[in-house]
Amino acid sequence: MKSVRNWSNDELRKFSDSLYGEVINISGWKDEDKEGGYYREYFPKSSKYYLSNYGNDKIRGISEDIRTDFTIDLENEIDKTLQNRFDVVFHHTILEHVKDPSFVFENLSSMSKNILISVVPFKQKLHFGSGSYGDYFRFSPMAMRNLYEDNGFKILYESFSPPPFIDIYLFYIGYKSDEWGKGRNKTMLNLEKLNQVMGANKWKILLYNIFYNIWNKILILLGLKQKNV
Repeated sequence: MKSVRNWSNDELRKFSDSLYGEVINISGWKDEDKEGGYYREYFPKSSKYYLSNYGNDKIRGISEDIRTDFTIDLENEIDKTLQNRFDVVFHHTILEHVKDPSFVFENLSSMSKNILISVVPFKQKLHFGSGSYGDYFRFSPMAMRNLYEDNGFKILYESFSPPPFIDIYLFYIGYKSDEWGKGRNKTMLNLEKLNQVMGANKWKILLYNIFYNIWNKILILLGLKQKNV
């Protein structure tokens, strides 16, 4: 049975062919995708791929067996040499581990010239490393939309992990350049339909997703909606 990590990996793979330039995986530990691969393989058209970690995290941070191109403490001011440095900034389930996610998201945004990819938990068990990293927040679609918009991004793609997954992740791709976003199919969640449904009884979510997926396939077959590019 696939895990919610497998789901988020599949979401990222949908966009592999449209992500160019210099890419950085922020606080990516060993860069492992937990499927036996590495996230650098998800960006085949990147000109350079970097990995950052937090130097003071001895459990999931810097160590001799972890390649780290940049040591970044997201909870402090980002070095000016990193601002507007990367074409694509990717981070996976790190915002819940910081005490001020708005400040950290601003730092992440400042490093990106154009693309910011986020995976965050909406619903997940408590997970932390004693004496190392904490677990402070969960994120709703409304919160993520505000974070992207407040930092100058337009959202291209928004999704959440459907049943039978117990944990719920949110997946986002936002962009700054209108040229990059031109002609690409925008996919957003219908929050009105998800009200009182998302995160509730799994059968409600299952029924919603069955209907949603069938409806989208019908629209694609009729030529009224494009597949994601």
